[in-house]
Parts: sequence; C-alpha cells; structure tokens
Amino acid sequence: KAHSTLPRINYKYNDSGAYTVQVFGFRKGIIDTLKRGVYIRYFKPLFLGKDTTLCYGDSLVLQTKSKLYGSYLWSDGSTNSSLLIKQPGNYSLEVSDGFCKSKDSILVKFGTKFKVFIGNDTVFCYQFQHVLSPNKLYKHYNWNTGDSSSTIVVNKKGEYILTVLDSASCASADSIQINQLNKPKVELIYDTVNCQNIFLKLEPQKD
Repeated sequence: KAHSTLPRINYKYNDSGAYTVQVFGFRKGIIDTLKRGVYIRYFKPLFLGKDTTLCYGDSLVLQTKSKLYGSYLWSDGSTNSSLLIKQPGNYSLEVSDGFCKSKDSILVKFGTKFKVFIGNDTVFCYQFQHVLSPNKLYKHYNWNTGDSSSTIVVNKKGEYILTVLDSASCASADSIQINQLNKPKVELIYDTVNCQNIFLKLEPQKD
C-alpha cells in the first residue's frame, strides 16, 4: 500500500508479473475507486563496466551479459551486440526489449607506448662483474634470474631478461646477451738443444 496527498503515487514492485492496482480517492467524505490490471516486465539494467585504462596496442570488446535485449544502439551508430574498442573515448550503449530501455556508458583510456632498455649485447674478458639496470624507473621489475630489484650485478655469461610494469601496470621487456672470453693459456717450451731460446705457445680459446 502507498499513501499520498498528491495526484500521483509512486510504488516499486519487487518482481515481474501481473498485478491488480486499486486506487482509493477521498474528497470531502466521498470515496472514489479506480481499479486497473498492470503487468510488470523484468528488465535488467545495462552495465558496461567501470571506466578502464588499457595498455598501448591492446583492445577491448564491450558487450552485455544479458540475452534479454532485443536491440542495441552504440554511440558510433552500430547496432551489433558487441563493440571492439581500439581507440580511447567515451562509449555508450542503449538497449531495448521492445518495451523497456536502458543506457550506460564507459570511459576507455590507453597507456603510452614505452620500451625498456637494459643495454647492448657485450663481451667481457676473463672474470667480470657487470651492473644491469633499465633506462628508467618503473613500478615493478622481474628478471629471469628471479630478482625483483631494479638493478642486478652479474658475473656469468648468458642471456638476461627484464620484464617491467609501468604506472598503468602495462608490460615491456628487454634482453641482453653477455659472453665471456676465457684467459688464454700460455705454455713455455724450452729448446732441448739451446736452453737460451724460449718459445711461447698460445692456445686459442675453446667455447
């Protein structure tokens, strides 16, 4: 039941179905009655999702989860049930089942393109220690060595890979190949005839 001193009464139905509406009006002791049958149709409100930020080069498919809608009208004029987003903007959709309508919008942003750089491939002689660090500061670091710090110190040859996340949690990766030249082996060979002559023999490096 609902009561009002105004000519209009608002009432919220909790479920769909057929209902009988009966209105009693009182004026100067006189009662007037109005009786009507109504049908409340269930219509799920449209929700495209929260405003979001995508990484550079990514895409997003906007679509409804409900199959109750019969018609679709996007802000770009298309009438498909889904829309592929590749550019930033404010996108809206209006849906209808022939009786009821609902509309929602979503703001889509894109992060900037970036490339992490940890150095050029390089070669070291003998024993070495080399510091690897990216060209800029980032939100998160993940080395293939298991380290999560922005800088690591390496002393072995191999490939080192760094994956970073920027402030928008977008990823970029770079790798560096480090090779090592071993110290050459020097062998002294004495002449068996003349001990005053000394020959040096250098053996090439073997990988």
